[in-house]
Amino acid sequence: EPSCFAEDGTFAGFPIGTGPYVVTENVLGQYCVIERNDSYWGTPGIAKTFRFKVIPDAETRYTALRAGEVQGLCDLGAISPSQAAEIDGDPAYNVSVGDSGITHFLNVNGGAFPFNDVRMREGLSLLLDRQTIIDSFYNGYGLAAGGFLNYTSAFYREQPVQHDPERGAELIREVVGDQEVELLFLLPGVDANRYPYQEEAEYIQSLLENIEGTNIKVSIQQMDWGPCKEEMEAGNYNLCLKIQGLPSANPFSLFKGFMYTEGGTNISYGLGYHNDHVDELIEEAATCLDAGRLTEIYTELQEISAVDFPNIPVLYSQEVVASSSDITGYQATVYGLTGFTQVCWAG
Repeated sequence: EPSCFAEDGTFAGFPIGTGPYVVTENVLGQYCVIERNDSYWGTPGIAKTFRFKVIPDAETRYTALRAGEVQGLCDLGAISPSQAAEIDGDPAYNVSVGDSGITHFLNVNGGAFPFNDVRMREGLSLLLDRQTIIDSFYNGYGLAAGGFLNYTSAFYREQPVQHDPERGAELIREVVGDQEVELLFLLPGVDANRYPYQEEAEYIQSLLENIEGTNIKVSIQQMDWGPCKEEMEAGNYNLCLKIQGLPSANPFSLFKGFMYTEGGTNISYGLGYHNDHVDELIEEAATCLDAGRLTEIYTELQEISAVDFPNIPVLYSQEVVASSSDITGYQATVYGLTGFTQVCWAG
């Protein structure tokens, strides 16, 4: 409810909801305190109070866990794959890995050369060795993504993951020829601080710059998400790594956002994607009450996205959370958070 918040984003009072915990203190950007709701209609939480500290820097979060300043790291990308691998198996810590509704996309400026040519988008997708990306940069925490819709969706239909670097290079040569091409690769700081985007971007940079017979140069620039999004919408970029979550059981808003000509994400990310038939399918889905027909529409949209590449899916996340062995019940869930009602001090 908007009236519950002050202009600076802090709570203007603390409304009591129907959940197992209620917010009792909130200092924006610093910490939040929740306490057990003893009037909760269901099984109450075990622990009485939780304090969530806001620690934006990945290394500082990890150090806080190792030093015992916090008992657990939660939320998306709160612990990096390399950090999780470092403490996995150490009896002083618990590492939990679970399914995730997050997909990592390589978004491209489809409104300008060279990515306005579908051969360039397909070629880049074929260049990517997704399993190498997962194994090398995510320590195996992830699944290769062949399609637009995340695997946790009930409407998910598996699309083949294709890796054919020779064919990919051939398609890119057809588009760029021998002309000099300079590409700008943007990394949103909010995501680059949670995931190994710098290393991943450098890998993609190497793939593009080493295509025989081409003269492609890629510059990588990290910036805050606000300015980054402004540059994308203005078309002042070529590539951008970004995560995208599955917002609800019905993925309509995702398809409309990314694939509809007037879709919000299509416009704000400067994707420049347009397909008349896709627009017709999305408009039909907007009012469709037949579950069977809706499934057919979403299946076809996934098949089209695997050919048109409105953006390039790279990998589906696996969520990783970590805690000290001082507590139990700390488990990864689809959005990186654990069911806190089960968390308690161990022993």
